[in-house]
Amino acid sequence: MADLASPLPGTRARSEPSSLVRLPLSEPAWVRAVLTAVALLFLAFFLVLPLIVVFAEAFREGVRLYFSAISEPEALAAIKLTLLTAAICVPLNTAFGLAAAWPPRAPHGGRSSLRSRSPAGCSQRERRQKVS
Repeated sequence: MADLASPLPGTRARSEPSSLVRLPLSEPAWVRAVLTAVALLFLAFFLVLPLIVVFAEAFREGVRLYFSAISEPEALAAIKLTLLTAAICVPLNTAFGLAAAWPPRAPHGGRSSLRSRSPAGCSQRERRQKVS
């Protein structure tokens, strides 16, 4: 397994921890802080706030009424249907997502045809042959 702290190609490795490659950041600290704050506010507004509202409305009349409502046959059937749908869709979505993201391999074990093709539609080897 490759060492995560390996130096850049063409450089020597040192044994002390200072040999870790530190990438330069192009944005100033205040820009990174503002972008982080915007992302956290976005998450709070679209994820946390709706959850708080849903639970506040569910327990507005009290815990006893909430549990009596979810123990009714219609609510139990809806919960079972939701869980069954999730149990079917999550593995299928995972399988198809992995299949779509998996890079295709060429039959001869070399680079895939998608990776070796240029945007013009011909491989780099074919372009070199046309030029010479």
